[in-house]
Parts: sequence; C-alpha cells; structure tokens
Amino acid sequence: MQEKRRLIFRSDDNKKDSPRDPLRDALRKSFEDSLKAPPSPRLEDLMAQLRTKERTTRPENSD
Repeated sequence: MQEKRRLIFRSDDNKKDSPRDPLRDALRKSFEDSLKAPPSPRLEDLMAQLRTKERTTRPENSD
C-alpha cells in the first residue's frame, strides 16, 4: 500500500515533462509557505473564543 502511495505522490521519479508539474510544484510551495506563516489575528481570535467556550461547557459535561 505504501509503495502505491509513493508512486502516486513522488513526481520526481517521473521524468516526463507534463504541463501539470509546474502547477503542482507551485501549489506545493504555496502550501509549504502557508504552513510556515504565523496564524492570522482572526484565527487567533477564533481559537480564543473556542477555548473560552470549551471552558464554560466542560463542567456541564463532566457530570
């Protein structure tokens, strides 16, 4: 099963030049860059709201 995944996801083994490869590389780079970026203020605010909500509902669920 893992061999099959490697065949699907490893584009560097395939030496054919296809028009999708530059697009795939650009998408991969964009995704990797977004993972390195700090969280946005909106995301931080939403996470804070979620933590507050979890704290207020947790005592009710523990009974």
